[in-house]
Formats: sequence, C-alpha cells, structure tokens
Amino acid sequence: MKNIDIKGLITKTGNINTGVLAGRRDQFIVSELDVDDLVPSEDNFFPLTGIESLKENIEEFGLQQNLLVMRRKDKKYEIISGHRRREACRLLVQEGKKKFRWLPCRIMPELDGTTKNILLITMNTESRGKNMAETTEAIERLKILYTDYKKEHPEFKGRVRDIIADDIGVSSATVGRPRKNQQEPYYRSQRSL
Repeated sequence: MKNIDIKGLITKTGNINTGVLAGRRDQFIVSELDVDDLVPSEDNFFPLTGIESLKENIEEFGLQQNLLVMRRKDKKYEIISGHRRREACRLLVQEGKKKFRWLPCRIMPELDGTTKNILLITMNTESRGKNMAETTEAIERLKILYTDYKKEHPEFKGRVRDIIADDIGVSSATVGRPRKNQQEPYYRSQRSL
C-alpha cells in the first residue's frame, strides 16, 4: 500500500500536493469543464444549503475559486470540492446564463477512495468551518464591504445581515449581535490608508 502523508493532506498551510502529489507537481492541471460533465460525489454528506445566495454572488462577481475534481472512467468528473458552486452555476445555466457553463476545475490524478474522501471532507470543512474569532472578524469585515458595495451598486438587493449569514453559514441573529470589543474593525481602520 502506498504511504500517504495524511498530515500534508489536511493542514491548512500545507499544499495538498504534499501528500497526494508528492513528486508530481506537473499534475496540477486546471481546465474549464462543462457543468454537465461534473458529477456530485456520492460520498458528499455536506448539505447544499445557501445555493440561492451563492448563485447571486457568482452571478454578480463571477466564480472565484476552482472546483476540485477527479476523472471518472465514463469521461465525466467527480466533484471532490465545489458541489455548491457547481449547483449554483448549473442553475444559472438553466436560467439562460450560458457564460457559467464552463467552470475552472483542478483535475486531480486518480485517487483511492480513502484519499478522495479525506480531501472531500477537509476541503469542504476548510471552506465552511472557521473558529469563532475568524467568524467574528469575517462578519465585521463583510458588514463593511457589503454596505459599501450596496452604496456603489444600488441594484444589489438583500439585507446585508441575511447575505452575510448565508455566506458564512451562521444565523442572521449571530450577524446582528454587536461585537464584544467595540473597537473599529481592522479593515475599516486600514481603508483610508
């Protein structure tokens, strides 16, 4: 059995290549793939929540992150990370917005089931799970950014509180709570520089 550096797979600072692609850096392939050729992993247990707000975000700002996929024997690609992004883009295409049909995907070499599932869980947890300090800071920064964005783009609809809640997976009440330390967030203090 091939030894895999699991720690290299799951560390946030380490590159996934550390464990899975050691010595094969030329395997970092990104291609644009048709949304209909991307198949959700049967092993994905994360719910596809907040699709509507994600869809609106992608429509407004574009897709900002590659999907992580693995080639299947039927010439389709199994999604390891990016299920929600794929679903949001699929819905946009159904609405006639054809520019969202082709998605940038990092194509992983064939992985065994264990490695694939480790990546599926860690990649999805990393993109969803944050500690309380990071979540609080993200909320404060997003309040400022979305408020500014709404001023610059009056056509942008929705309550900032609800948009932030959907974006980072917390309740609207959590977003609405005042910050314990009432100092101005770092981001606002640096904006005028």
